[in-house]
Amino acid sequence: ATFCEVIIGTQIWMCKNYDIDYPGSKVYDNDEANRAIYGGLYTYNQIMSSGFCPSGWRVPTVADWVKLITFIGGGSYAAGLLITADQLKEVGLDHWFHDNLGVDTYDFTARGGGYGNSDGSFNSILGTGNWWSADSATPANANFYRMWDEYGNITPATWPKFGFLSVRLIKIAATPFTDIDGNVYTTVIIGTQ
Repeated sequence: ATFCEVIIGTQIWMCKNYDIDYPGSKVYDNDEANRAIYGGLYTYNQIMSSGFCPSGWRVPTVADWVKLITFIGGGSYAAGLLITADQLKEVGLDHWFHDNLGVDTYDFTARGGGYGNSDGSFNSILGTGNWWSADSATPANANFYRMWDEYGNITPATWPKFGFLSVRLIKIAATPFTDIDGNVYTTVIIGTQ
């Protein structure tokens, strides 16, 4: 399968929330039409399961999120509400309560997909975007990143592993290889190539 991707700095991200209909996953308000718009909602154990990610992709780590946020100038820039610059937040009011003051230069198109609780309830659609990290914070909680619509930033936090959040995948970096003459080759990103 081919997935849309965007290059941001030296990283390659999926250009939308992952939307696989993984066993036990949810969609906001149990409305299957939301899967195509906001992606699926998954528990931490689901996203860390073998076979969850398509070949060549993985769940980002805290270090991946920090690298992304640092590249665009920090968490206040990411959501575009406070600063008119390049952001990750989708422009317009279709998937957020507040419009982006800047431009989604990187085509990351972050959307306010909300989250799901273990009791079957859902909260915060159009108000927050919430994406898992592959890093476990404690035996019961894992790290994630939340984009706050009303405050205009993206911040790290922890969430119970049995809760349901979105996930945005990152492409696995090419593995260096050595040819028969001992030369080592890797790939680099230059512009959009």
